[in-house]
Amino acid sequence: MDEAGLEGALRLLCARAQAEGAAARVRFRPVGAAGPALDGQATAALFRVAQSSLAKVREHARTLNVQVTLRREPDRVELEVAPADSGSPP
Repeated sequence: MDEAGLEGALRLLCARAQAEGAAARVRFRPVGAAGPALDGQATAALFRVAQSSLAKVREHARTLNVQVTLRREPDRVELEVAPADSGSPP
């Protein structure tokens, strides 16, 4: 996977996680357009972190909504997987 494919792969991962019941809604949000160049190893690592985090959400968290954010800053790239709420459905 290259850097250009990372956003598409994360979108697909979020859709799959939602379909598999990780949360009622799993949303992907890219932020920023420019950041440092990432090699294949870094993009694969970011994807694996997102994959592992969503698996943990599915197994342990009781949340309705999850947001996966890929933030590109001039000097860094950040990945955040965070519940957008807490608690189980009523």
